[in-house]
Amino acid sequence: MVTRRCATLKAARRKHSSSDKGSQGMRVSESWSFVFTSFRYKIRSTLSDIFEVIDLDGNGLLSLEEYNFFELRTSGEKCDEDAWAVCRENFDTKKNELTRQGFMDLNLMEANDREGDPRDLWVTLHSMGYNKALELTEACPFVIDIYADKCKPRIKAVHMEACSGQLEKAICKSVLNKGNAKVMDGYENIIIYTYKRDTWITSVIENKDLQGGGLAAEGPSPVPLRRRDEHNRCGPDPVRALILEQLQPQLWPPLAWQSPLGPRKQVATMVKIVTVKTKAYQDQKPGTSGLRKRVKVFQSSSNYAENFIQSIISTVEPAQRQEATLVVGGDGRFYMKEAIQLIVRIAAANGIGRLVIGQNGILSTPAVSCIIRKIKAIGGIILTASHNPGGPNGDFGIKFNISNGGPAPEAITDKIFQISKTIEEYAICPDLHVDLGVLGKQQFDLENKFKPFTVEIVDSVEAYATMLRNIFDFNALKELLSGPNRLKIRIDAMHGVVGPYVKKILCEELGAPANSAVNCVPLEDFGGHHPDPNLTYAADLVETMKTGEHDFGAAFDGDGDRNMILGKHGFFVNPSDSVAVIAANIFSIPYFQQTGVRGFARSMPTSGALDRVANATKIALYETPTGWKFFGNLMDASKLSLCGEESFGTGSDHIREKDGLWAVLAWLSILATRKQSVEDILKDHWQKYGRNFFTRYDYEEVEAEGANKMMKELEALISDRSFVGKQFPVGDKVYTVEKIDNFEYSDPVDGSISRNQGLRLLFADGSRIIFRLSGTGSAGATIRLYIDSYEKDLAKIYQDPQVMLAPLISIALKVSQLQEKTGRTAPTVIT
Repeated sequence: MVTRRCATLKAARRKHSSSDKGSQGMRVSESWSFVFTSFRYKIRSTLSDIFEVIDLDGNGLLSLEEYNFFELRTSGEKCDEDAWAVCRENFDTKKNELTRQGFMDLNLMEANDREGDPRDLWVTLHSMGYNKALELTEACPFVIDIYADKCKPRIKAVHMEACSGQLEKAICKSVLNKGNAKVMDGYENIIIYTYKRDTWITSVIENKDLQGGGLAAEGPSPVPLRRRDEHNRCGPDPVRALILEQLQPQLWPPLAWQSPLGPRKQVATMVKIVTVKTKAYQDQKPGTSGLRKRVKVFQSSSNYAENFIQSIISTVEPAQRQEATLVVGGDGRFYMKEAIQLIVRIAAANGIGRLVIGQNGILSTPAVSCIIRKIKAIGGIILTASHNPGGPNGDFGIKFNISNGGPAPEAITDKIFQISKTIEEYAICPDLHVDLGVLGKQQFDLENKFKPFTVEIVDSVEAYATMLRNIFDFNALKELLSGPNRLKIRIDAMHGVVGPYVKKILCEELGAPANSAVNCVPLEDFGGHHPDPNLTYAADLVETMKTGEHDFGAAFDGDGDRNMILGKHGFFVNPSDSVAVIAANIFSIPYFQQTGVRGFARSMPTSGALDRVANATKIALYETPTGWKFFGNLMDASKLSLCGEESFGTGSDHIREKDGLWAVLAWLSILATRKQSVEDILKDHWQKYGRNFFTRYDYEEVEAEGANKMMKELEALISDRSFVGKQFPVGDKVYTVEKIDNFEYSDPVDGSISRNQGLRLLFADGSRIIFRLSGTGSAGATIRLYIDSYEKDLAKIYQDPQVMLAPLISIALKVSQLQEKTGRTAPTVIT
């Protein structure tokens, strides 16, 4: 078996790189070996980025023609048919083309193979423009021909001819994605994308009006300009786009364009900025995940959304705004697109330099966190109400994430709230409109601004998918989902934002059958359903799983950060158990094999199942208030690797948000490693660690005054020190109160204090009763009652949680008098 790249190419590469190695300080293989070991994870990510560059047709596979562009760049020679056959035989291919994993394995083999030389991989990376820190310091376009008049500042489209070559397509795609976009004066559907470098300019003229003449579109093929005598005219065939390229003298004046439709000079239209007087609202206090209200509040209250958006942007120092980038996206719910246009107009008027927005506004919450971190943005605005219902009569939310990719901490949300209570005016560009459907950059010249305002529309899925490829073993997962003995899965996206991610990653890339995923089209009202992945609102999935036709099931919420896991016959995995099982099997995930495990964390109401794993593995365990933002500080301080909440949130330090699809891939990785069913894995876990029986009762949209009164009287009752030691006999068991408090958290990183995070009754046997008012509702109040009790008796660990916890539930209802004070005789949801 051939275990490394063609010997002739390898020799050519060494010859090509001999003089370079000394200058780069990599004279001995030991130096590179150290770098390779230290940067292993980042190298994989870099190779994945290189794959994106050389995949010219964007189909996720490399043909021989595409691969040879790469070989010419890095070794100076082409790979012949024989060598390509060897590659196909030894590395992962599909349809006789090299997959992303195959490409990465092929290049990593140079450093990993016993007979290879790690320096060869360095040469590959250096040839593609990366330095020793794996930073892209030099753009590396493939060699292209430039057609231009060397001394004229004007460019005329005098002739066009159709061309379907991959290189031309790649040039067009690159400029559309990276170039600066301006509308041609007098022709609102004609957009000129210009990409400038030191010595040349490439421009693409695009006509979006598919029905018009002249440059109207018939197909996507790019058309390069060929210089002819000026008497030639545009050919009769309509085209989608043309490429113009010219040498760029250092001191040329701004270019004027003449289109085949007639002489039209490109004159930038200034977008005006206006200041609007407004009145402040006193109810815009962000909860644990932003501001959530009924859609009608945002629509009917004058400037309600504008005030809050301005309050968010006002937290960014004016001196930082011009160079700042904000990421914007949402879960597709009703009113999202209108809100995005408001964010664009207000951000532009306030001097924000750049927005990065998901195509059609779609970005899952985990994807926003991923992109913020990848491009080093100052933050992001997420338009979601998470698991709350959508539609005209549903909920809407605006959430601000900071530069680490996580939810804004209390210090910032408090500042936003204070600004919102005193705001008197906001700035806006009322005439500015962005096409959310067109990938690439759009630029706008604003009044009194020295630099243009840039909006970049990006693929909603790809950056996030690339991140997951570098965390999980996609080869193993593909074998699990599409091999001869494949695991049969059922995934319900609940018409939320995660649908396109599921289709792309689980179905298209990992090979799960298309019918494995349902409800994958994001809808403004989530199909009339409540996008909350629990046993009540995901009942259709539960019933389907009960038939026994599927081995593994999962559901996601509206914005893709929550998940519910089910086994065959509808076996339910409690979220508290889910994070504990992942912790116990954490090295089934390649990411943790590379990074190690620094610590575990759970929210305070989450059961103590994770604590048992932490104790057994001697890994630090942190207990935080509810809200993912509390995990961010621990992650940034390298104290935390894995965390979870009982509210169906699970995640790790790969981003700073909980991540539903990540949790599903984590479970699939465990199934691939353990080769057991979901139920068997859980039962083995309980036998080893014991079982924390857990349940949560949700009382939604309770009248706020009654809910607050109940909590206030309950706190007064348990604050009486005589309550400690009180005994509650239930059946044949007596529960003795050992401690009572209102949970308070001191952040071990910055020392900040978070008070009043939940009333707790802690019993002598370790059982807990917890009461909280939720901060994620949009109307009324939501009372949450949590019950947690540990059992290590193997004869009892398989009992029904509702039966095992019935005594504690009765105590909780008796002590709180919840039914009497709220009028609720039963919870809305039981988990």
